[in-house]
Amino acid sequence: MKMASRSRKQKHRGRVARRGWISGGGPSRLAGVFLGTALLFGAVVLIGLGYTAGGGASRETLFTTLLINATVVVGMQVFIGNTGILSFGHVGFGAVAGYAFAILAVDVEWKRRLIGDAPFGASDVSIPAEAAIAAATGLTLVVAVIVGLGMVRSGAATGDIAATVITLAVLFAVYETAINWTDITGGNRGGISFRPGTAMPGRSHAYAGFGLALVIALLYRSSRSGRLARASREDDLAARSLGVNPARHQMLALLLSVGLVAVGACLRVWLSGTVSPERFFIDYTLLTLTMLVVGGRNSVTGAVAGTVIVTGLTEVTRLLSGPDFNPGPFDFVIRPGLTDICLGLAMLGFMILRPNGLLHDREITDLPGLRRLNRLQRAFAPVSPIPKTSTSFDVESAPIEDSPWPRPAPPADAGHLLEVAAVTVEFDGLVVLSQAHLSVAKGRICGLIGPNGAGKTTMLNVLTGIVSASSGHAVVCGRSINGMAIHRRARSGIARTFQNLRLFADLTVLENVEVVALAHGATPDSARRQAVEMIELNQLGDMASRRARHLDYGASKRLELARAAVSHPQFLLLDEPTSGFSEAESRLIVQQIRAIAARVGCGVVVIDHDLAFITAICDEVYCLDQGSVIAHGSVAEIRSNPEVRAAYTGE
Repeated sequence: MKMASRSRKQKHRGRVARRGWISGGGPSRLAGVFLGTALLFGAVVLIGLGYTAGGGASRETLFTTLLINATVVVGMQVFIGNTGILSFGHVGFGAVAGYAFAILAVDVEWKRRLIGDAPFGASDVSIPAEAAIAAATGLTLVVAVIVGLGMVRSGAATGDIAATVITLAVLFAVYETAINWTDITGGNRGGISFRPGTAMPGRSHAYAGFGLALVIALLYRSSRSGRLARASREDDLAARSLGVNPARHQMLALLLSVGLVAVGACLRVWLSGTVSPERFFIDYTLLTLTMLVVGGRNSVTGAVAGTVIVTGLTEVTRLLSGPDFNPGPFDFVIRPGLTDICLGLAMLGFMILRPNGLLHDREITDLPGLRRLNRLQRAFAPVSPIPKTSTSFDVESAPIEDSPWPRPAPPADAGHLLEVAAVTVEFDGLVVLSQAHLSVAKGRICGLIGPNGAGKTTMLNVLTGIVSASSGHAVVCGRSINGMAIHRRARSGIARTFQNLRLFADLTVLENVEVVALAHGATPDSARRQAVEMIELNQLGDMASRRARHLDYGASKRLELARAAVSHPQFLLLDEPTSGFSEAESRLIVQQIRAIAARVGCGVVVIDHDLAFITAICDEVYCLDQGSVIAHGSVAEIRSNPEVRAAYTGE
């Protein structure tokens, strides 16, 4: 029977491989990026060429404008879509680039007539337009670094709303500067314009900008940083508790995003031949954000689709509200300003009725009829074999030798490797932990019990850095973790689950586990192998491609355990892993935790109110009451301890 079961598992793993879960890193990733770029680029070009085939110069200009707007919107998607931080400031960064480009690219003689008193000798400098785009983009990136340091730190510390407010402040600050620093911007009296006849020739630069935006956006989306940024987008605290540093990835996304927006802004100024404060303020912000929201901010394809759809909408409303159209009895609706009304209604409607946009996070290669083209991606890299793991919870049959992880070295001695001593935590004068202590050896399973409000979860929060202790210290494998950031503690060897589920809801089961391995330095191939092994060990293989939000409660709990264990921690902290489970499910989780602890080679600290579960799984137990440790010993010693009985029964 065992041999037949293993044969079926081997066949299942083969199906996993054929579905592409184990596709390789570098070459296949690049193939996917360039396939997506080619499809998106080709689709937009075909639409544009079809539209311009039957028209004159106005249609040519509209198509070129669409390409430039798509460059800007795709650039915005790199930051907003991957980090989840809504930004109003990208158009402000675009204004910085647009003005810098105009100042550098306009010829000297013409510029002296416009801003002859410009400081820094700006009126005496003129360089080719392509060089001016590069210089303006570089200057804008310097500004983005300065703003971004404050933005990502405030966002990480106080939530995304603080970062969003900072971006709004950037938009208004740049606008007011453009109006009032007239010596270099020309102010509201006309801004800076190019000499007639020197505006952007043809569409080649617009094509190049759009293609560059697609390549960078799709590369970042599939990169380690992009995937970790999306994990933080889904649940910032869970991501940090598993080793992700959101600030680093948010900053990288911001710089890539601003760079693309800067290129698009320069092209926009060059095409129109002028730059003024109003061209990069509320109207353009509303336009670009609507394009992103309508298509789907979590998808590069959505950003492009939204740009095409909204461009068509604005062109129709422009024609309807123009002087050549007779609205008849509908003149109370079809009038100047109709475009802004439609944009506002489109954004409002999608935010309420379809907040994820038309495509959510689907890319063009995920759409029906195009999935077969994904085979081209996998053709560039051989399918790697999956390690021979066992989904049985019989620890004896789980061969660590075949694991993709390095085999854990046994501790040098039997001493305790995780120690918490004299920890006190106070919240506004309320003592939650008082001189609490905990000592756990690697390879041991330690229970933490006590009545509600005893301080059990607070103890785990202190260990993981979510809560700061008023006094005391914590040591992991001889290294003090006092004062460490949450993500650094996770990388020092601590992983945890939460009392209330904190999954990356919009990622698949496989992606939930895989991003944690990536956060701990695994290569893409190794991360995929580790993730597959762990989800199979937790009986989640058939759900690997399902989004975490669609799992039932039991599967969600197993996924959270798999996600924590894949980081190969020194110590695994489990907060009520059997909460809401039946007796049969609790027995299963006992075997599961023991199998994972044996496979990973870690110590386990587990909180639970189910004393039968604690009795079945733990080697030793600590009992907390009113923030203090009242008992410590073996399961038998704890069960017979009168203080423990009193804490639970009040006797």
